[in-house]
Amino acid sequence: MKCLEYASSKSAKVLGKPNCEFFALAIQSMGLQKSEVVMVGDDIESDILGAKSCWLKTVMVKTGKFKPQDLQRGKPDFLIDSIAQLPQLLDRINQKESQ
Repeated sequence: MKCLEYASSKSAKVLGKPNCEFFALAIQSMGLQKSEVVMVGDDIESDILGAKSCWLKTVMVKTGKFKPQDLQRGKPDFLIDSIAQLPQLLDRINQKESQ
C-alpha cells in the first residue's frame, strides 16, 4: 500500500466491515435505501454487530465462522441454519413489512 501511496502522492483510505462508511457505499452503489437492505453474515463482529451499529437489519447464518457463543456477544435480528433458508425468510420479512 505504501508504494501505491508514494507513486500516486495520495494517502490511501482503507475501508471495510464493520465501518459504517463501507456499508453506506455498498448500499449507495446498489441504488438502495437502508430500509431495503439486510446484512447476511456468519461473523458476529464484522457482519452482524457492524451492520447493527449502522442501523441495518441482520441475518446470521449458522455456518462458516458461526459459534453458538457468538450469540452471547450480540443478537442478530434473524438467525437461520443455512443460506438455503434465506429466500423464505426474506419473503416473511417482506410480507410483514407490507402489512
